[in-house]
Amino acid sequence: MNYSLRLSGTPIIESESEFIEGFAILTKEFTFKQVDKRILVINSKLTPRDVVDYARHCDAILLAQGSITSHGVIMAVAYGIPVVFGIGAELRKVESGCKVKIFIQTGEIVISW
Repeated sequence: MNYSLRLSGTPIIESESEFIEGFAILTKEFTFKQVDKRILVINSKLTPRDVVDYARHCDAILLAQGSITSHGVIMAVAYGIPVVFGIGAELRKVESGCKVKIFIQTGEIVISW
């Protein structure tokens, strides 16, 4: 069965592309062996340590919570990782392996199973 979920949040993304695509992986299931530069990390809370651990292994970070002044968000932006925060509890419906497309200008996220 194929279906999709549309979410939105506040984007902090510097990119010349219209969108970023990849596959979702939940941080609790994150292993460095299965990650390449096309996988998006899904996280409800982002710590500075998370950014250090995942910076080289993800193309974007999606956050259920957070703000522009969150330490993890500030660090991710400093590392050049696109971040969309404030997505809300709906983000918890996302499973590892889902296809994810983030629209740069609007912060809209389309997740497909």
